[in-house]
Amino acid sequence: KYASQPFCIDNDNTLVAVWKTMKRVNPRKNKKLKEERGASFEDIVENGKLLDVRNNPRYPDQYLLIYAFENYAWVVVAGENPDRFITLYRSRKFKKEFGL
Repeated sequence: KYASQPFCIDNDNTLVAVWKTMKRVNPRKNKKLKEERGASFEDIVENGKLLDVRNNPRYPDQYLLIYAFENYAWVVVAGENPDRFITLYRSRKFKKEFGL
């Protein structure tokens, strides 16, 4: 359920050393996410509060980075390599779980 490497949460609940190394965010995908879902990877990672990091139960080579952003739970799906974000979405399940 809970992920360990390559992601970790420091004392300030921020993702350690991942966003600084983000090199593979597709600008077109980021723009499309912003238009269709109202948020981009930068919006969530830079302005949200990281709540938890979990293994993706459906895909063992992926992680779910769960953020609180604008009073809602957002999930950023990341690949096994920490410099690759795949997608993001709002989650009612995690909104309820974290009491947002």
